[in-house]
Amino acid sequence: MKNSSTPRIAGKKLAAYSSLAGSFLLLHSAAQGQINYTDLDPDESVFPLGAFDVDMDDNGDVDFTFSVTTFTLPDFFYTVTNHSVYFDGLFNVMKIYPAAGNGAVAYPLSTSSGGTLAYAEALNAGSEIDGGAAIYTNSNIYMGAFLSVANYPVPGSNYQFYSFGAWPGKTEKFVGVKFAGDGGDYYGWVRCTVNNADIEVVLIDYAYNGTPDAMIEAGEEPSAINSLNPDAMNVYSNGNIIYINDIQIQSAATVQVYDVQGKQVFNGNLNMNGMQIALDNASTGVYTVRVATADDAHYVKQVFVKN
Repeated sequence: MKNSSTPRIAGKKLAAYSSLAGSFLLLHSAAQGQINYTDLDPDESVFPLGAFDVDMDDNGDVDFTFSVTTFTLPDFFYTVTNHSVYFDGLFNVMKIYPAAGNGAVAYPLSTSSGGTLAYAEALNAGSEIDGGAAIYTNSNIYMGAFLSVANYPVPGSNYQFYSFGAWPGKTEKFVGVKFAGDGGDYYGWVRCTVNNADIEVVLIDYAYNGTPDAMIEAGEEPSAINSLNPDAMNVYSNGNIIYINDIQIQSAATVQVYDVQGKQVFNGNLNMNGMQIALDNASTGVYTVRVATADDAHYVKQVFVKN
């Protein structure tokens, strides 16, 4: 697990939180949009014959499957000293299977049959991931592969003869991804490490920009939130009206309201004497009220709106 002071929510444990909490706690204050982040705690290890599904936006649909497949090449190797002694080849292939329409930043490799294979790039932190990147939407995308001599030098052990692709031996690099969602395509990253000795793909964490078609940098996470005192104001709702009263802060501030998808439904200045926000056309459900001061301190409260 990667250590950081950034608030985290464990990968498949996101369902234990409301979808609103998941979306709001990960709001990014930068202009380019909201960064939705998931830490896999503990990290997920994929070994030969194993697989792990990644649901980038936690909507219940698998966006990418990371797997390591294995197959044997009979009598693929023979010894230099004795050509009559053969050993099987053992092929372990690391692949990403995107859901239909999804893809990853990759480079092409032509095959002898005239086809093209896509190999995932191992991106460095800070690499830009957006529509300008080389996104391949192949049904499977290779991270790399290991070719070993089976049962050599002694029965039960395998001698790693060759590896290829961008990922073998890489530590905490990034797969750049694109996936389809409500409102358009979304760009994100998955942080991985590949352990050559054990032929292990380790998935550490992942994130995506919640604004459709917006860029995200590899490794970009939400900014830490500077929180206001919970008693700084009283925020509650009645029907479709949100009330903000008993305001104790001195500096100017703005108010935003977000729905469960992270979509902003209200944006305005905070009235220090108190205010009401009527959401006449909003759907019934849970909403997040976010008050931000000029020095970037935040107050957050969830309310239920009924229409």
